[in-house]
Amino acid sequence: MLFKAGSKSQFLDGQIHPIWVGRYCIGIVRVQDRLIAFLSACPHRSAELVQGKLENEVLTCPWHEWRFDLATGRCMTNPHANLNLFNVTLEGDEVYVEVPDSFADSIS
Repeated sequence: MLFKAGSKSQFLDGQIHPIWVGRYCIGIVRVQDRLIAFLSACPHRSAELVQGKLENEVLTCPWHEWRFDLATGRCMTNPHANLNLFNVTLEGDEVYVEVPDSFADSIS
């Protein structure tokens, strides 16, 4: 399912932008003109990663400092706890995130 996240110009480089798809929070970051989308719930203790610290393409969880490589979704702290990444597409200036169809059930 494609979800319209907004216009490309609203996603500033190096900042974490939360969007909500029903009850799911998705973080979108722009790094070197590349947009990356991820499920905000940390696989460790479900902390909101959109409140974490971003350095280049590394996102650090605000609770226990688990670190994630946003280019791959790989957890650099625990190799068994990877981040869920979503495909991002552009149509003109509009940004769309491809989320699982099951997310549609949570949209009212």
